[in-house]
Amino acid sequence: MTSAVESTAFASVESSALPYDFFREVHKGLRLALFTLTCDLGSTDYERPEARAETVRRVSETVALLQSHHGHEDTFIAPLLEQDHPRLRAIVDAGHAETEADLVEIGTLTQRLAEASGSDAVQAGLDLYRFFALFTAQYLAHMALEEGEVMASLRDTMSVGELFDVDMRLRGAVPPDTMCRFIAVMVPAMNSEERLGMFQGMRAGAPAEIFDRFLATALDALDPDDAGALTRRLSA
Repeated sequence: MTSAVESTAFASVESSALPYDFFREVHKGLRLALFTLTCDLGSTDYERPEARAETVRRVSETVALLQSHHGHEDTFIAPLLEQDHPRLRAIVDAGHAETEADLVEIGTLTQRLAEASGSDAVQAGLDLYRFFALFTAQYLAHMALEEGEVMASLRDTMSVGELFDVDMRLRGAVPPDTMCRFIAVMVPAMNSEERLGMFQGMRAGAPAEIFDRFLATALDALDPDDAGALTRRLSA
């Protein structure tokens, strides 16, 4: 531990009844983003230019979020698997390669939608919806592997303190703009205790202006009841 803030956060992690998991909260956010977008892709009126433009924006943002997430995993988590779990490293790497190829195809389908109009746009939207739905289904298995076998293997060979140190370095490497994009999808998918713990840690460890930005992003993403509850609990 390098600071009193991290020591306090580590004490909370160490006392948790849940096993340490790098992926739990961010994967909750990604599931929500993927599920919501999949449903919306199926119900959009693609003959409307403004609807097509909004779809292109949202798909592009989701693709960028997934690519950023994979970059974090490749930098901070993949090396942990290299020495003691090479089989899992190969499986995760193959999953990321397959995902990246699918994201390229999603980009192609999205561009086709952006350039289409009328009945051609309706067909382009349907093609995008079907591919994105299949991608989402396949990506769920990848996330389950990471949350399950990958984390179990890392817990077998690393202490909670070692896992925590990696987690803190990963979070500290995420630029504020990128963190805000993750917060916007994570907090609505998290339970109230997870939200409180995340923002207590952010308040203790981030400069005040950065924390205020993160909190504002979260409050905008939550419904009024959940936003009010988080504000009250942070003020208690």
